[in-house]
Amino acid sequence: MNVNEPLRKCIRCGLEAWIEDDLEKFVKAKDHKYGRRSECKVCFSKKQSEYDKLRRQKLREQKPLRKCRTCGLEAWTEDDLELFAKAKKNKYGRRNQCKKCFAADATEYRKRRWDDHGLCRRCHKPVDRSGPYCSECCEELKEYNNRRHWEKRLKAILKLGGQCIKCGITDPRLMTINHKKGRNYRTTVDRGHSFYTKILNGERKTDDLEIRCYNCNILYEFEQGHRQIPETLDPEIISQFSTSKVDYLYGF
Repeated sequence: MNVNEPLRKCIRCGLEAWIEDDLEKFVKAKDHKYGRRSECKVCFSKKQSEYDKLRRQKLREQKPLRKCRTCGLEAWTEDDLELFAKAKKNKYGRRNQCKKCFAADATEYRKRRWDDHGLCRRCHKPVDRSGPYCSECCEELKEYNNRRHWEKRLKAILKLGGQCIKCGITDPRLMTINHKKGRNYRTTVDRGHSFYTKILNGERKTDDLEIRCYNCNILYEFEQGHRQIPETLDPEIISQFSTSKVDYLYGF
């Protein structure tokens, strides 16, 4: 053994071991000289931490952010996370269940806990009518849903102008949202609470929407050909109407 050389020397930080007590600062390894690696424990620990960090990062890149435990739906991007139920304390602020499966489980839980015992889902009192809610809760829910519907509806109408573009009427009871190109009932459901919410949140484009009163909206649909009076209708019935635009508007 060369006395001018240390027993072990760390290849990373240069720490040297000149006596056997110094070897305790080095990582154990049976197959190595003096039973120690050429790395001190501090450097070896840092290297392992960096390796574990890179390994976890690589695994995260290979795995989806969230995966529904029920249906197997995967979220690979932040936009995909919108399909999962929210939970502040969970990873990425989302549950490991999509909204559809979570709602189904919640319904099944309520049914198992309250419905099977004949109790109201809301107040947990005995149900005095058919359905999952008692009469009192039904009236409160109807009032709440009606108020929420009208709040969203009127806000959406105000955002689109707040008055009929044809006659200028501003009575909220008579105004409606008209689809300039007509509404496709097969592919989209542009109506109801979700429709108004999308308009207010900017999720739905408003280039093809306008505000009209119900009368002007019906006339617009006749003018565009979305509605029409049958040509086989008895002319004597039409002749009893004294409007000067019947022939022009309806083709008679």
